[in-house]
Parts: sequence; C-alpha cells; structure tokens
Amino acid sequence: MKRILIVFLACLLISCSGSKPEKSSNQPEYPVELNLSAADSLKLTKVWQVAIQESWHQKSLAEIEIQVGELFLEMPYVAGTLDKDTVEKLVINLQEFDCVTFVEQVIALTLTIKSGELNYSNFAENLENLRYRNGKLDGYASRLHYFSDWLTDNQQKGFINLLSDGLGDAVLDTKVDIISQNWNSNQFAADSKLLAEIKAVEAAVSKSNLKYLSKQRLEVVENQIQAGDIIAITTSIKGLDVAHTGIAVRVNGRLHLFHASSTLGEVVISDVPLSEYLQAKKSFSGVLVARLIH
Repeated sequence: MKRILIVFLACLLISCSGSKPEKSSNQPEYPVELNLSAADSLKLTKVWQVAIQESWHQKSLAEIEIQVGELFLEMPYVAGTLDKDTVEKLVINLQEFDCVTFVEQVIALTLTIKSGELNYSNFAENLENLRYRNGKLDGYASRLHYFSDWLTDNQQKGFINLLSDGLGDAVLDTKVDIISQNWNSNQFAADSKLLAEIKAVEAAVSKSNLKYLSKQRLEVVENQIQAGDIIAITTSIKGLDVAHTGIAVRVNGRLHLFHASSTLGEVVISDVPLSEYLQAKKSFSGVLVARLIH
C-alpha cells in the first residue's frame, strides 16, 4: 500500500507541474502551466497526500471542509488576487486568500476530495463551477462578484442549500452597485460595454430579496447551524450585500467563524463566537447561511 501511495504522489507531482491530467471525455481540460504556480502545485500535492493518508473521501462534506481549511490556517490575507489581469481567467492561488477565495477554494477542494478523483483538472472544474455564473467562465461579468448572487447561483446549480431562506427573519433588499459606482478604478474601466453588463447583473441581483438572519435571530437559532456551513455576513453599507464570508466551525460548543481575516491579515478561526463577532461592528446586519450538499 505504501508503494502505491508513493507512486501515486509521484505521478501527481508530474501532473501538477505541467503535463495534462487524465480526464473523462466530458471533463474540460485545464492547462496546468497557465493556472498553477510551482508553490501552488506543491500545496495541492500536500492536500492530496493528507487526504489519501487519512481517507478523507470517507468523511462527510462538512468534515472535509474543516480539515481542508485547517491546512490553510495562518496563510496570509491578500485582497484583489482575482483582479490583477485585464483578461478574466481561472485564478488558483493557494498561498494567499481573501474571504471569498478562501471559501471557494476550500469548497472546490472538498468536492474534489469527496469525488475520489484527485487531479488538477477536477479541482479546476469545481472551482470554475463555483466562481462563475452557470459554472462557465465567460469574461469578467460572468464572475459571481456579489456573494448573495454567488449563493443563489450555486443553489440553482445544486451545490448548496440556502438555510437562511427558511431560518431568516429579515429580507435583504439592498440595491447593489458598488462595482459600477467605482468603475473608474476597475482594471476594465475603458470598457463601456462591460460596464453595461455589470449594471445589468447588479439590477438583477438587487431584485433577489433573499432572507437572512438578523443578529438577534442568529442567537436564537445558532444550534441549527452546523460546522461546515457557509456564512455570509450581510451589511448596511450602501451598494453592497455581503461584507464578509467564512465557514462555520464549533469551538467549545459555540459557533465561530473560520475565515480569511483582513483585520488580522491571515486565515484564522475567530476568537469569539459568531454572534459576538457580529455585534462588534455596527454595519454588520446579520448572516446568510448555506450548506454544501453536492
């Protein structure tokens, strides 16, 4: 068994370094050399190695999520890692995270591990499915920039179940437009056609009216939220729906937030329960909650 594991990992290193992974006929091909750095290749290989050694594929999705997330504890927080190029592409960065890329990549890795198909192409396909509308990268406007839109789209694709639709006591009726309102600072500022596409997306997202849990409601139903659930903190900031995201985790029986923290500058588990974390910031209005089901 040990010899099989060594051979497998050797093949995986070669695959992640540039050769094309084996894939099914209906699986898209993702060229490794365009999307994965050497450091990310090594990190991905480490995840696969631990997942194989500890048989993570036999665990629940929630258990895998938490264990994958723990491999990124203390990794640095860096904003804007998806917005460095003037051409939208599938960015994979396992060395630094913002709050959304942390959630996305942990979930994509979780789905890959649970499938038992530990290869780069499967991971990249899962990440594209999560990050883009209808699971298809089709330019900047196809990215799910607003997290309420991310949740709605991924529920429609069958990846998650929005628990806050049933548990919520308030309606998220925010008009989102923070991207279009700050378009002059965007890397695509010269593209007026793209701006029109973004405004159309914002108009649609503004009509979603999702239900969310107010701060007070969260304290009442905290025991119905499980470790591994996706947490999106809603906000009263004008033009924005969600200010922060993370993954629920239990610490001494209480609900805490596993997240990439801009304040602390790294991936952490909050040192206070989520309900207290929300109370500390006036602009936080509550949470949207979703559970990975795919």
